[in-house]
Amino acid sequence: MASLTVRNLDDDLVRRLRIRAAERGRSAEAEHREILRLVLVGEGRLERKEAVERMARFRRRIADRG
Repeated sequence: MASLTVRNLDDDLVRRLRIRAAERGRSAEAEHREILRLVLVGEGRLERKEAVERMARFRRRIADRG
């Protein structure tokens, strides 16, 4: 299996991930995997155009944070 490193995450985003994971009885890493799985292959799958638009909005929100 491959590994993925995600850098430069907003502290609030990481906090929310940890809270979400705790609520579901998972580690933050396991929750991250589940979110990726749901978005990319499972229920909650986004259409490509919608995913691109969401990423663009996210990038604009965090652009000034370095």
